[in-house]
Amino acid sequence: MNLIPLLVALYFHRPTFESALRDGLHLRDNGFGAVLLLVCALGARYTDDPRVLLDRSASQSAGWQWYNQAQMIRKSPLAPPRLYDVQQYCLASQFLLGSAAPHMGWNMIGPGLRLCHDVSAHRGMVYRGVGEGQIVEEQWKRVFWILVNLDRTTCSDLGRSLAMLYDDIDAPLPHECDDEYWRTPDGKYFQKPPGKPSMASHLIWNIKIRSIQAFATRTLFAVSRPKSYEWEERITARLDLALEKWKEKIPEHLRWNPSQPKAVFLRQAASLWCMYHYTRIIIHRPFIISARRATPLENGHMGKVSSSAGSQDRRIAGSWNSEKEILLYKIK
Repeated sequence: MNLIPLLVALYFHRPTFESALRDGLHLRDNGFGAVLLLVCALGARYTDDPRVLLDRSASQSAGWQWYNQAQMIRKSPLAPPRLYDVQQYCLASQFLLGSAAPHMGWNMIGPGLRLCHDVSAHRGMVYRGVGEGQIVEEQWKRVFWILVNLDRTTCSDLGRSLAMLYDDIDAPLPHECDDEYWRTPDGKYFQKPPGKPSMASHLIWNIKIRSIQAFATRTLFAVSRPKSYEWEERITARLDLALEKWKEKIPEHLRWNPSQPKAVFLRQAASLWCMYHYTRIIIHRPFIISARRATPLENGHMGKVSSSAGSQDRRIAGSWNSEKEILLYKIK
């Protein structure tokens, strides 16, 4: 049992989750128990403790002993999905995306989004909770938007269609408020200290740039897109403008600064700015052709792609050199 708190802390810090763990909810609720197993599976990738290995001779086996125990089966297929049901698909997809078979993670994202659709988690009209109901709703918003982000990421990487389109969603974004401020001692909710940077801001700005990326993949790479150079130029200009607006509005603590003293903000900034340049590459990729046949306009697109690729390398190297640790997550 002493390994469970370590693995939970390695994966994330969540007062609500840790309170349920201390209360022994995992011993009474199979849904929360499966969530805990998957959190342990993910946390196992961030420690060198040999107890996390399924096979002591293979470091790639970290976490599989917990993943294999998670029973992702609802008691009744006729009952509406619970929050824990959706969280299981979210966590399982993240675990598989970091495995030797990342394409299997994509297979987990779709069912998770279907469960969200079943309870209308993609619609803004369902989020009207008061009191403690706001805490439950915030967890639904987070798991829904993380699944949407995972869908947009994997579909872009694998060249597959989105499970849920951006124009089908009007759910509000999660609060830009760290977990410890979800409840305050004076009975208020989601009240963080004024002027204090939030770690939750990373999720919000990740969602926003993934929305730009999703629009790019749904237009520039659509099977039935207009075969018109002028149309592609017009869409590209719109996407470039959206990227620049995102760049201008991002909070100060998430701007790239190799001298950032707080490690978590350095990692978050590095991941966001790598995503910014990756999205820029996606936008200008349709114009990459042989250098021998390139026009001055096309050379301009290739210059932007090369510049963004170089910037990604520098930010990853800067984060690595500052902390001597892997930027996003270990790929097992």
